[in-house]
Amino acid sequence: MSELVRERSVALTDFSGGLNNYWDPGSIADNEVPFLQNMDFSPNGALISRPAIYDSGIPAPVNGQYTDILGYYLPANGSRYLIATSDAKTWSYDLQAVSPSWVEIWAFKATGFVQYNDEAVFCKASTGGRRWTVAGGGTNITTMPALDGLMIFRDRFFGWGLADTANQTKLYFSDIITLAEPLGVYNWNADSVFNIGRGDGQRISYVLADYSKIIIFKSKSTYSLTYSALVEEGVISLIQQGIGAENPDCVANYQNGYVVLHDQILYKFMNDSYSPLNAQKVVFDTATGPWKKSFAVSVFGERAIVWFSGKVYVLNLETGTWSIWESETYAAIYKQRDRLNDEVLENEVAYAVSGSNTSGKWKIYFIENKPSTSQGSEQFQCVLRTKIYDFLTPAEYKRLYWWGVDVSAVGQVRTNVYIVGYERFYSWDYMQAYDWDALGNFSWDRPGTGDPTIPTFRTITDFEPRRTFLKLEQGLRFRRMFFEVYLNCDGTPATAPAQIFSITPLVGIKAKMTNGTS
Repeated sequence: MSELVRERSVALTDFSGGLNNYWDPGSIADNEVPFLQNMDFSPNGALISRPAIYDSGIPAPVNGQYTDILGYYLPANGSRYLIATSDAKTWSYDLQAVSPSWVEIWAFKATGFVQYNDEAVFCKASTGGRRWTVAGGGTNITTMPALDGLMIFRDRFFGWGLADTANQTKLYFSDIITLAEPLGVYNWNADSVFNIGRGDGQRISYVLADYSKIIIFKSKSTYSLTYSALVEEGVISLIQQGIGAENPDCVANYQNGYVVLHDQILYKFMNDSYSPLNAQKVVFDTATGPWKKSFAVSVFGERAIVWFSGKVYVLNLETGTWSIWESETYAAIYKQRDRLNDEVLENEVAYAVSGSNTSGKWKIYFIENKPSTSQGSEQFQCVLRTKIYDFLTPAEYKRLYWWGVDVSAVGQVRTNVYIVGYERFYSWDYMQAYDWDALGNFSWDRPGTGDPTIPTFRTITDFEPRRTFLKLEQGLRFRRMFFEVYLNCDGTPATAPAQIFSITPLVGIKAKMTNGTS
């Protein structure tokens, strides 16, 4: 084998750059790929199948109604409750009960929820709130204004006004606790309010407590509120004009910072500074369909999961690499379950709800942060499409003698090799040799060649994924080409983890070409 053939035939093993669908597939970096579906990045550098997303088995509180998960309530007795809403009510579900069931805790749909003093505290889209405990039941908070969300900072509640109303720029705050009136924190006054950018046409979308201040996200800007002893003397400061959060689901906490989705860009927000995470790297696209959720970002393990109207883009926050997740569940918002004291060494788990507007998808889904599970399954396909390779000689015709893929899989493996720019010109004399039936499988653009994709199917027979090198005998002439690998998986030990380690093409020089080949 000549040195040139050896150089061209080096195994393609480094895909650590992840997804890059912003630039042309021929101009991206050698370690990037233009399409990567349902795969994560393993510590050894291989591509590995994502965890399965499957029905948790928890029924909806009200059959046929959409379930929204607000979060988790952790009382001091060591239990753990899932807090969710249906169309008009708020519910709790004891995740550790032997025979759990939904319990109605409020005859209204809560718009926000926080835990304070061992109680779950709720707000709603009309005047009045509620505080609730498992043992003591619920107590109404009659003075709470109509709020879109609720948070707590320095033993005081803060809430923001309803979107698309005259109060959408208002930040309300409750009274302070005193020794003489220990329940004063639940009292609200109509005059205890800040106006954040009054009349600027932007709504407050989310408010969170940072280390020493409150961060206020609006739809197109970001503010902070700082105060010392008296909140009434607090100072409102503009942090960023032009960047905010699309809706309350577009902000998620990660370590000592946050990820924020705004206008097709995912940002890392830390120390009052925004840094784009997908700019000139990954373009978020939407899918056609009726969607219950428009845009959202969740943090699960070391991933930021972006729901973008039917499409899911996943960022590994440790490596900075992107991939695409495709699922029939259309899981859109993930709520990672809070760990109890005896669960520190266990994998992260999360409950999720679908972004689909189809009632058959309105379930509560479950995901574990590991590549295989015996608790449930989901049929999905892992796909790798490489960049376009010209092997450093774009003007030269080359010969692919054979190529191979190093995978760990079971069942059918589909591979494609795609010749880029394979065209041919046809005269009427040439076309006289064909009738309409013979040309029925082709197009007007390529009446004699059809699809330049050349598929091959191999089957790995075993009871679990087995590492195998599949040699594909395909002799082709080309200038530029790319490769595709498809692996089937269901997330159980019978098929997962599916992995792709390398692609090895054997490429040589082919000076003589048949007539018409480009």
